[in-house]
Amino acid sequence: MLDLSNDPSYDYDLINLPQSLTTIHLPKGFTTPAIDHPPLLHLLDIKSLGCSLDVSIFPNLESLSIGNFAEQLIASSMLKTRLKNCKLSFFNVISLNTIGYISSLSVGKLYLSHCTIDNCLPLTITSLSLSCVDDLQPGDIPSSVTSLQLFQTRLIINVLPLSLRSLDIDCRTIQRNLDATIQQLPNAITSLTMSSPYYYFKVLRLTDQLFFRCPTIQNNQKVSIQGYGFIDMDTLIQQVRRASQGPSGRP
Repeated sequence: MLDLSNDPSYDYDLINLPQSLTTIHLPKGFTTPAIDHPPLLHLLDIKSLGCSLDVSIFPNLESLSIGNFAEQLIASSMLKTRLKNCKLSFFNVISLNTIGYISSLSVGKLYLSHCTIDNCLPLTITSLSLSCVDDLQPGDIPSSVTSLQLFQTRLIINVLPLSLRSLDIDCRTIQRNLDATIQQLPNAITSLTMSSPYYYFKVLRLTDQLFFRCPTIQNNQKVSIQGYGFIDMDTLIQQVRRASQGPSGRP
């Protein structure tokens, strides 16, 4: 692994890299187009892309993450990859229709930030994460999606596909209609995670009105088991309402 992510001053050619290299992490503002292409490279992570990039030079690339300026990617090169996981963040809110290649990707896991979907996501996605995505419409989330994460993106019930089984949301985005939103969540969603800067908790749906609140886990370690156990719909709504009010209301 080559990790330069914590060296913001690095902006030199990346050539003569080891042929066995599988992972590269590049810093924010990387602007050097001269980059070697080890044949085994399967993960490329760039905090912020400052130059055009042809990713087709990486024949076995499976995971691509561009933290900013993803519009600098050469569109035609995206269609020549074997990507399974893709994370794209844009500098300004952009319509994916103007990108062109998104709908033709064959990825299973996709993260998008600062864009509008415009009903053009690939039908291969099973796990979708959206951050700062505006104006979601019915049909924007493909019927193949079983896991959905929404960050700073308003939850709209009628955009959720019937295939959805796991939902992760920031409850601050549903404060205005909190009760109705939780009550209207499809019964097919069996795993519900609520988070904010102040708290995190996860519940598993057992029946229409009965849930099991899981112990809080962060970084693969149990942080607190206080408050876990069986809860009904009314208790769930009360806990989410208190937690969305900040540290003083944490359940």
